[in-house]
Amino acid sequence: MADDEQPVRFSGKGKANHEGSSSSTAAGALVPHPNTALQQPAGAQPIQQQQRPAVRQQVPDSILNNAALTAAMSVLPANYNFEIHKTVWRIQQAGASQVALQFPEGLLMYACAIADILQEFAGELACSSSSGSSISLFLHCLCAIADILQEFAGVEHCYVMGDVTYGACCIDDYSAAALGAQLLVHYGHSCLVPVDVTCIPCLYVFVDIQVDVDHLVDTIRLNFPPLPAGAAAGAQQQQQQQQQDPAGEQQQLQSLSLSTAANDSSQQQEPQEQQQQQQQQQASSQQQQQQQTQPQQLVLAGTIQFSSALQVTRQRLASEYPNLSIPKVRPLSPGEVLGCTAPVLAQQGLGDADALVFVADGRFHLEAIMIANPQLPAYRYDPYNRKLTIETYDHAGMRAVRRRMIEAAATAQHWGVVLGTLGRQGNPRIVTNLQQHLAARGCSITTVLLSEVSPPKLAAIGHVDAWVQVACPRLSIDWGEGFVKPTLTPYEAMIALGLVPGWWQAAAAVDSSCSGSAAAAAAGSVSAPGMEPYPMDYYAKDGGVWNSSYHKGQPGGSGSASRGPRAARRAATVAVQ
Repeated sequence: MADDEQPVRFSGKGKANHEGSSSSTAAGALVPHPNTALQQPAGAQPIQQQQRPAVRQQVPDSILNNAALTAAMSVLPANYNFEIHKTVWRIQQAGASQVALQFPEGLLMYACAIADILQEFAGELACSSSSGSSISLFLHCLCAIADILQEFAGVEHCYVMGDVTYGACCIDDYSAAALGAQLLVHYGHSCLVPVDVTCIPCLYVFVDIQVDVDHLVDTIRLNFPPLPAGAAAGAQQQQQQQQQDPAGEQQQLQSLSLSTAANDSSQQQEPQEQQQQQQQQQASSQQQQQQQTQPQQLVLAGTIQFSSALQVTRQRLASEYPNLSIPKVRPLSPGEVLGCTAPVLAQQGLGDADALVFVADGRFHLEAIMIANPQLPAYRYDPYNRKLTIETYDHAGMRAVRRRMIEAAATAQHWGVVLGTLGRQGNPRIVTNLQQHLAARGCSITTVLLSEVSPPKLAAIGHVDAWVQVACPRLSIDWGEGFVKPTLTPYEAMIALGLVPGWWQAAAAVDSSCSGSAAAAAAGSVSAPGMEPYPMDYYAKDGGVWNSSYHKGQPGGSGSASRGPRAARRAATVAVQ
């Protein structure tokens, strides 16, 4: 890469998505959707709302019915569930007088509406940022919530975490504890790091977003036409019978052919060519009828903010799409996908799915499940502009680049190991494991701690031949070509060191310690070149030995509270060997 060129993220979008392309199947191509609600199919029965077991409401009425609190919350977006009542009750339960708040930058669009609350509340506010910068516009929402907590939860000091938050892996309990906070409230992400691992009590608020589910349901109906009412159940029953007796359909065709031949023998014999033509027409007609009566098997997924919308959508479409599924990869919620962790549908019996409908306002998380399932057609529904688009990914290009980097790093003698210090991105357990394998090969090692891994910072350490960054796998996948030296993920580094086979090696033996998607990656079951399985299991419970899961059962996890907030980082700091 030339010195004056800026790194460009590898988004996987093909050339067909460039301007001037007229291809209807290009990535980002709009898929028609209705402007008005469609009518239910004729004869369709209304879907009965499932009765859920009663759950005891733990938040007292004194908080739920507080008129002043409700008025203060009215300036927040009505369709965003910040769970203010629950947060106030949790703070009171913990008796916390000092609380830290952490929020992603996605609140920038609401800053103007939320900033007004700062004039109404005059509570004391302490803001902290490890970078030393002042409160920027996107922190106004946190300031508003901080004022509410000070007003109604008895909080003396509410610390606003000012560092960037990319995902749940960036939960910064270390810094919150160093500030003296007794509780950390993390907004916008799921419980990726368990609360029994963090060094102070943590509360995760998903910030569930209410979207127009009616439009989403109608869009799916229009673009993936279901069967007429009642036909879906028959097709599902037929599919179950075929699974129980796979040879049944073939025997039916054979018996039909034999009976036809018997009838023909009692009458005038027809030429052999004409008989074969009739049999082919009959088989083709039956095949077309079977395709017309087979419901489409769809998969729904998205980001954590739209998880409830996915469940409602599946309930609404259950009678028309009996095979509609929402996959789950532990420890994530059903349908939830991270940028580094996505389900492998074939492992969940969904390998024959016809299409994926992903609910999100961007491609980043969608790309993860596309990488994990390269042959599945993907569509993205944006709940904000209410558009359904065709999404594609350059699987062959990505895999070719990553393989080239791995092969270049295989001969490296001096390795650099990066431990990410942005929240919980870095995992000392993986760093120690890699250091041991590198030392066994006689390689020199330089360990660097970085909060932001960027090409200029690594390029400044010129004596390193290859890097492995234990922070975010997508840094290497998306930005790998921007680094001067090969910069690998832990999975790719283990391939370069010969510890696990590459995804392109079809018949390689798998180490006995590898499990889950590690075995799938080495199986090489996908025959198309450049479409082999590439594991996206960085936080999956059943992922490979390279992943950063806190649920594998290691003593103390990968950053146990018993070790202290700084002990884990000190254990990973190694001088140049």
